[in-house]
Amino acid sequence: MNSKPTKRKINRRPSKGVFPFGLYIIWGLCALMLLVLMVNYLELEKLKNNIERQNVEISELKKTKDSISGQLDGIKSSDEVASIARYKLGMVYPDDDQVIYIQVDKKVAETDVKENVFLSPVISILKIFGANEGEGSL
Repeated sequence: MNSKPTKRKINRRPSKGVFPFGLYIIWGLCALMLLVLMVNYLELEKLKNNIERQNVEISELKKTKDSISGQLDGIKSSDEVASIARYKLGMVYPDDDQVIYIQVDKKVAETDVKENVFLSPVISILKIFGANEGEGSL
């Protein structure tokens, strides 16, 4: 029995269904990752553009603020107001003979009301009903 063992031919076929399916999954995951990276890149670029636009707007607003604060400093200056009043509006400071000073004595005004025969009863009635002295006196 010295026979030689016979070689059997074993047909080993590669399983066509498993390998391409795994390959498709890998390709699909790569494509999905690429898509996610692209979307994130586009979002990042959009945010960069917004930041740049806002920086430009901030610089324009700072220029406007500086201009307005310069105008405000000129308006606050009393010398500037006086020169505008003199040259643009034709106003002048009054002379001493144009100014009249009126002296009002508070005691004289109070005694006038108290000595007035007609107003004195009205004031006393107001005081009775609790009106403040400042409101009742004329």
